[in-house]
Amino acid sequence: MAILTPDKNYSFSLVVPTTTPENVTVTHLMPDVNNIWQMTSSTRNGGNANQESVFEFSGLFNTKTRLNIATIKIEASSSNKISKKPDININDLFKRTNVDSNINVLIKQSEIEVDTNSNITSYTFDLLFSSNIEVPSGLEFILNYDEIEIPSTTLRIESINFGNSVIDIGGGTRDIKIVGKPKTPFELTLTDTNDNSVLQLTNSTKVIRTGATIRSLTGFINNNGLYSFKQKFHPVREGFTQNVITTAINGSMAASGATKIIFDSLLNVKVGDQIIMGEISSSSTITVSAINPDGDNVNECTLSSSVTANDNAVAEFVRSGTSFNLELTSTETMSDFIPTTNPTYVLYQYANPNIKLRASKTRTDYTISDGTNTSAAADTAFDKVYSGKANSFYTRTAGSKNVLSITYTLDGVSSKSFTLLKTPVFSSDSTLSSWSGVDLLGDSGNNVTISNVNAALSTSDDGHSNGICTITFNVFIEKYGTQDITLDLNLDNIVS
Repeated sequence: MAILTPDKNYSFSLVVPTTTPENVTVTHLMPDVNNIWQMTSSTRNGGNANQESVFEFSGLFNTKTRLNIATIKIEASSSNKISKKPDININDLFKRTNVDSNINVLIKQSEIEVDTNSNITSYTFDLLFSSNIEVPSGLEFILNYDEIEIPSTTLRIESINFGNSVIDIGGGTRDIKIVGKPKTPFELTLTDTNDNSVLQLTNSTKVIRTGATIRSLTGFINNNGLYSFKQKFHPVREGFTQNVITTAINGSMAASGATKIIFDSLLNVKVGDQIIMGEISSSSTITVSAINPDGDNVNECTLSSSVTANDNAVAEFVRSGTSFNLELTSTETMSDFIPTTNPTYVLYQYANPNIKLRASKTRTDYTISDGTNTSAAADTAFDKVYSGKANSFYTRTAGSKNVLSITYTLDGVSSKSFTLLKTPVFSSDSTLSSWSGVDLLGDSGNNVTISNVNAALSTSDDGHSNGICTITFNVFIEKYGTQDITLDLNLDNIVS
């Protein structure tokens, strides 16, 4: 550039506070012919936290000309980024003085460098100088910049969200959301109990733990840290049951009858699952009340009633409704909050459960009636069945279908008369309760309370003293769970 006739001297220093002087490069642009224009550099407070790099400029200038004195490049250290744009300020000695008003030293950005994640790693500036007055001695301009460590960009799956693990019997659509670091890869499968994929959105295939090749969904977390899609679940028909496992008794522990039995396998069997065997009457419902009851054998379970069967007798465990196995994997890291099980999650779609209130007997010399239905004398059970939506809670409201008043009228045949042995007692403690099955309430997810229990004898319609026994009680169904349950009142313990 053309320089007009110089008429004034200039001398000032550019001070850069930094403990990494190698990150600041200053290149003098003025020719040093005859040493008219010069730049020297030095270090102040070397080795201390307040270390500064000092660049001193001197020369001649024309008051009508703005000089481009130097190029300044500021680079961040490795694994760091420059957190804000550098700025330049006059030293405190000359702030808000005539010098501050008439001498102008500034930096003009000419270049910026960023990494692949848009972190700023360097700035390049032109150092510009102009003045309307003679430059006083001791004039300094301070160039400040900050750099910070770049946050880790390790790829990672943080979570997967799909709402409640229980799907309504009527089906529905769920939003499935995979959360994590942008660009993290993943693969997801969703299968039914027969290892068939039920995913609507697929773009690949995968070999799962059973050896089956099924359709899968692969993708990457987007720049907002999310991948989401909609998944539709179809309705389940009422009363539908799925096979959990077909296995066999392993040993002779049930040859004379037993509730605690070892099987070849109990893989995926849960408390509440029903056992079906040729040795069990079709009118009997026997369920699993505990898995590995002694903590020493995962293939041992406790059943709700005794079963008599030999070694190798075939047993089938079934469950109401259906379930889905969701498996999420990634070639990158996954949060500790995501289970490491295979499958990662299980979603359940239960059929609506039945709560059965049963009055059972072995005697044939009296009938049972509830005012609507009457049993024959030879009946061994009298059932009242109530159905509700799985995992639904109810409030105690008069007239509600979940608040019941039950009356059993026992009528002796011919001239038979009753003796009242005890008034029935309802308790959550199975050793105290007159109703069996209370120990399975929690496992099945049902919550039932029986109160105001009363039993009384009266004269029969044929005039026989104590020929009628009336048993009354109130029932409150607070919650329907996920499995059928039978609360059985054994009348043989109540009357004779």
